[in-house]
Amino acid sequence: MMTMPINRPPGCLCRRFHLAAHIVLVCALWLAGGAAAVSASKPDDMSPGLRSFLNDQSVNPEKLVGEALSRRPNHPRLYVTADTWDRLRSLKDKSPWKEELDNFRASMKQRVAGVDYQKEYPATTGNAMPELRPVGDLIAASAFLYKMDQSPEWLEANQKLIRRVLALPAWGVGRHGEKNWDLAYAHIAHGLAVAYDWLENELPEDLRRQIRENLAERSAGQILPDLRTEPYRGFQNNHLSNVLRARMAVGLALAGEEPVAGPLLESAVLLGNVVFHALSKSDGFLAEGTPYWQYNLAALVPLAVLAKENLGIDWFADNGGLRTASRFAASMMLPLSRRVFQAGTPQETLLSFGDGPRHDFSYQYAGYMPRLAVEYHDELAQWVSEDCRRTITTHGSPLRFLGMIWQDESIPATPLPANKPVIENFPDQGIVVRRDGRGEAESVLAFKAGPPAGHFSNEFFNLNPSTSHSQPDAGTLLLYAQGLWVLSPPDYAFKETAFTNSLLINGRGQRGSGKTWLHDHSYFREKLGAKITGVELDPRKPFWVEADLTSAYPREAGLESLRRTVFAIGDSAWLIRDEIALQAPGNFTLLFHGENQPDVLEPRRAVFFRRNAKIQMESFMQSEPSGVGLAYRAVSQPIENKAAKQDLRHINAVTASPLADVSRATVYTLVQVVPQGQFAWRLKEGGNGGVMLVNETSAPSSDAKGDSK
Repeated sequence: MMTMPINRPPGCLCRRFHLAAHIVLVCALWLAGGAAAVSASKPDDMSPGLRSFLNDQSVNPEKLVGEALSRRPNHPRLYVTADTWDRLRSLKDKSPWKEELDNFRASMKQRVAGVDYQKEYPATTGNAMPELRPVGDLIAASAFLYKMDQSPEWLEANQKLIRRVLALPAWGVGRHGEKNWDLAYAHIAHGLAVAYDWLENELPEDLRRQIRENLAERSAGQILPDLRTEPYRGFQNNHLSNVLRARMAVGLALAGEEPVAGPLLESAVLLGNVVFHALSKSDGFLAEGTPYWQYNLAALVPLAVLAKENLGIDWFADNGGLRTASRFAASMMLPLSRRVFQAGTPQETLLSFGDGPRHDFSYQYAGYMPRLAVEYHDELAQWVSEDCRRTITTHGSPLRFLGMIWQDESIPATPLPANKPVIENFPDQGIVVRRDGRGEAESVLAFKAGPPAGHFSNEFFNLNPSTSHSQPDAGTLLLYAQGLWVLSPPDYAFKETAFTNSLLINGRGQRGSGKTWLHDHSYFREKLGAKITGVELDPRKPFWVEADLTSAYPREAGLESLRRTVFAIGDSAWLIRDEIALQAPGNFTLLFHGENQPDVLEPRRAVFFRRNAKIQMESFMQSEPSGVGLAYRAVSQPIENKAAKQDLRHINAVTASPLADVSRATVYTLVQVVPQGQFAWRLKEGGNGGVMLVNETSAPSSDAKGDSK
């Protein structure tokens, strides 16, 4: 018997003669504008730490260009050296390069054939051109395949793609009408820089001139705004990471050839210093959800490589976030049977907090984990990369070829320990993951309770550093067991606490709930955020994790305190205890999201039937005033695309709420997977104000207390 007492607290192209004058003006404004932007900011716009980074006078265009030219005076400058191609060609018939190249060629042929070369893209405000972003990557990838295979097919494809993007009036248009902006620019400019750098002797001189002039002019408008008008914009956002990779690549490719190269490098370094500083103090995860974290790192790792190899700036050194990235990646994987991707049929591959699908974005681990393996001699990063190559058998990111450049087979591939429990704690983000190590049948628990950007960023930044794709989801819980989603993530959804496995207080979600993007500044101005207050990390002991969620909710919610504790009961059962105190009598709603609506719904119990098992949940509440009932309801919630003003789909949930107003309540919820022929646990009121867990087919199991820690 398990007893739990409730009294425990818990621009269009200019002609050439206009270009030079334009770039000189840009450089002059940049040199004069950085410090001016800092001094013009409001006192609370930037923390002292951020201000010191952006006002670093040791970073300047002339010094960076000089450093780049002294290290690599001639092409190539991006990712490779003169002998790289000979080395890679000598390995192309060996594993893992052969298998990866075979898959990569097949994918590239299909992708290049699928490019629409006729579609028009007018320079319209808000035109993010998502279908053209991969074209930029295809330019870089086709350059790689030509250097590897020396096949005219790839050189012809590369030039056709280049001419396609050079003919466009804009590479994306920002919300304020800025041309050549954001992600479309980021991918196209990066791809063109790689082709310009690698194919120096293969591209016609006239085409090289067009590439150089397009990159110079279209990049000029990218430089100033981040420091002059929005000094805090996007430091934890995938958009800025991709743009900085492009600025760095273009600056290095054009160093000594175009005046804009210096300001591009300066911008990339100044802003990159902030991004990597915040990442260095994290524990492997940036805000925005697992798939967007992958997309972020797929830009940040190459950015760090370019800085290290060309400028002597080592963003890898002492970077806790990069060093821990492989551990976070492995922790958030679903069991192997769910991690297989075939073209057009992506499977669910991961646990995810925040926006994004339940599968990896572009399957990019094979692209950048090999570099992390080399930098840190990280055997787990090597395994994550191999797992990606093995399970993602067709389309991956076109930039996965970077992994072939960085692959070092002398580093062993060592996964997380198999066939035994593993508990991973990521305290900066407030994420705990527990796996029970039973292979394909293993259960995985992931719990989150922290501020949207993590605790360090919450202290370092005074305004939101763009946690766009994060969710207001403190206290949310993801459960996967016996090959089934038990409590599932919402997939891609806008920012509603109601879409997560957390709680609503008096009908209100957490700070930032209801917004298209989670850009709530109050977390950072008031230094607020939920936090994990305790966790059992010894896998030999019964697992529990406890969190204080109070400060995640706005004052208008009327919440006095909220503490959530989760206990693992055996292999496939979990007990959730929510201790809620309201400032005045009111209500609350517990949210439990499943893959469909329950087959059985009773006042305090829900059952979902599966082929060889059932998922069962039930709740028990003790409250002030006493005697208030608890009601289960099945709801289907629309996931709204707020920009398009339409519903895209619905997600299913079971909710639990008191039938009358209460001032205090403790709710116990038992969630379990019951395979056919096995017993189930049930909740039963116990003595001394607690509850008991009893075997449904036998006597109570023991007298052990569930919260003895």
